[in-house]
Amino acid sequence: TANASGIATLTYTISSTGCQAVKTITVNPNPAPITGLAEVCLGLTTLLTDGTPGGTWSVTNANVSIAPVPLHADSAIVTGVTVGVDTVLYTLSTGCFAIFVETVNPLPSPIHGPVAVCVNDSIQLIDTPDVSGPGYWFSSIPAHATVDTAMGNSTFVHGISAGTSVITYLVQTGCLATYTITVNPLPRP
Repeated sequence: TANASGIATLTYTISSTGCQAVKTITVNPNPAPITGLAEVCLGLTTLLTDGTPGGTWSVTNANVSIAPVPLHADSAIVTGVTVGVDTVLYTLSTGCFAIFVETVNPLPSPIHGPVAVCVNDSIQLIDTPDVSGPGYWFSSIPAHATVDTAMGNSTFVHGISAGTSVITYLVQTGCLATYTITVNPLPRP
């Protein structure tokens, strides 16, 4: 069992004769631990890095795809391909490796509801509940449209002023669904 990197000499002695066999063994260091986000959303990417240069990246399953970053081979872009867990390996030429477990989370269901609302009116948007639990709703431009801040799988969107806003439904895993709505102006009196 290797306790530290370096060179060790092993000696095997036959006790009845005193004869010996000697073997020198090189203990190679493991690469540095892999750093990065341990979760990625389906279809999205995240960056993993290992501080030891000269290694190669691989995965044990097909849940993620991995591609080294050009000019920075100690970094890799991981893409969530299928929902599940995968093991990412960073292996040096010596055969020593670092392991990182990556979880691919599902995206929330698509958001459903009207695509337009009038100023001073409201519409309801719904996202089907999933295993991630209820999510939070956000508006990209609250000056055009606001959302109820309550957590849940539905929200009311209120038209504030004419324009567009992207409504986001964010679940607890950090994955999200988006929906663009248009806020139409009121007719002139």
